[in-house]
Amino acid sequence: MTGRGCIVLLAAAAAAWAQCGPQQSAQADALLARHDLAGAEAIAKRCDLKSVLGEVALRRGHVEEAERQFRDAVRINPNSPRAWFGLGRVSECAFNRKTAQDCFRRAHELAPTAAPAVFYWAMTMEGSERAAALETYLGLMGNADPRRTQPVRALIEISKALGGRKPFGLVSRYGPAEIHLEPEVRNGEMRAYRVPVSINGGGAARLLLDTGADGIVLNAELAARFHVKRLAATTVGGLGDTGDLRGYVGLADRVRIGGVEFEDAVVTVAQSPRVGNEQGLVGTNLFEAFLVTLDLVNGVLRLEPFPGAGDDGPRDRGFETDPEFERFYRLGHNLLVPTSVSGSDPALFIVDTGANQTLIARDFAGELARMRSAANMPMNGISGRINDIDAADDLKFKFGGFTVHCLDTLSVNLKRQTDDMGIEVAGFLGFPMLKMFSITIDYRSGLVKFECPTAVGRGTAARN
Repeated sequence: MTGRGCIVLLAAAAAAWAQCGPQQSAQADALLARHDLAGAEAIAKRCDLKSVLGEVALRRGHVEEAERQFRDAVRINPNSPRAWFGLGRVSECAFNRKTAQDCFRRAHELAPTAAPAVFYWAMTMEGSERAAALETYLGLMGNADPRRTQPVRALIEISKALGGRKPFGLVSRYGPAEIHLEPEVRNGEMRAYRVPVSINGGGAARLLLDTGADGIVLNAELAARFHVKRLAATTVGGLGDTGDLRGYVGLADRVRIGGVEFEDAVVTVAQSPRVGNEQGLVGTNLFEAFLVTLDLVNGVLRLEPFPGAGDDGPRDRGFETDPEFERFYRLGHNLLVPTSVSGSDPALFIVDTGANQTLIARDFAGELARMRSAANMPMNGISGRINDIDAADDLKFKFGGFTVHCLDTLSVNLKRQTDDMGIEVAGFLGFPMLKMFSITIDYRSGLVKFECPTAVGRGTAARN
């Protein structure tokens, strides 16, 4: 919930600035609020509005270009809160956490009543200080859309309940661990992995391993069985046509996954019989204090400690030392990997082991291949059934040093995901594609390595 709550606020950030500057900047902001990136970019180029150009680049998923524009904006006007705020957003996305926090604090100093600056400044704090700053943010937001304010109210209750403690504090020894995954086979084909998760000492629930999930998500029945303490109302959303599910944020005293045990576990609960098609989900961001390897070929989750991991302060990302590791970006809990499709420029795809199909955004797919209706192949997401589906034939996905040939890729409308996240989502790399790989994720530095044991060498095409 915490990651998703942050993401929902991104899309409206530019429009919320009350003192953006001259008339041209205001016009560009109005176009950004309507998601008219081409119109905003035209004004920004004509007037050399670096911050607007940075926001356009970030929304298109061009993170490095966005960083260049925001750094230029800060250099030109060191007293521009908007420039500092934008640089903070792009730094956070690129795992430069210390720079991001410094930028958000500077933006707040320069614009103490600008709602976006107050929110991200609040998120640099803990406990009662964070709760008080978030209350200030809600006061500035007034009668805003509940989808934007309700997650913040939940964050306030979480901060009060934890009292300065961090969620998912590690109780067990910080050392190497292996967690064996349980394959789920449907119609003779492996479709997912499940993880045995014990909550508050109860019997293990077998939750879907989902890199696209934030922490632990349960249905209401399981949450009641495991005595999850309710803190605040929230909504649970994802792909699907029925809209967000009602739910709440709760707190579990202990959570054990294999030999790894946490305390103060924040749990998102959906008040529905199932979360999508599942009783619950577990996200890999729970293990971000470790170097995480998802060996999806052999069904093992491996955790390795980082050297010198006792320093819990924010840090900027390191430099790549292993040429097989590549950068990824992060918004909330979502991992976004640059991916070229059939020779396209790289676009950002979410790594999602919980998705039972690889999906591509309809607008993007239409530029690459002829589309055909796939109305006879409806699918379900967290937010229910997805009915409006097309399919693209014969696409080649290049990511992580490999090319995967897909003969049949489903295409859906991802506008809501793009608008909520404030960055263009080109698609989801789903389990049928990812199960060929062992994926090592470095959450500390924003690095990922894909290994495919069936490939002759890196760069060799694999077939899905």
